[in-house]
Amino acid sequence: MIYDKNAFIDSSINRSVKIWGEGATMERIAKKVVTSFFLFIFLVLSCLVFADAINYFYDDAGRLVRVAKGTEGLVYQYDAVARIRID
Repeated sequence: MIYDKNAFIDSSINRSVKIWGEGATMERIAKKVVTSFFLFIFLVLSCLVFADAINYFYDDAGRLVRVAKGTEGLVYQYDAVARIRID
């Protein structure tokens, strides 16, 4: 088996052209990678900032009595045998 170094280099170049575009230099590739990274970080942080926290409240018996999310919430009431009352 004969190993052709030039064929390997040509196939590597063809793969990089498909990924990065024609005439890609290391500087242009680095800019694309850095831009993509910061865009990803921005999207992740913006999701975390605008996410409302959900708080759960329990009574002494360990039953869920209230759920609060932002300015909205639900209140649960129980009857004498610990079943949720539906009014």
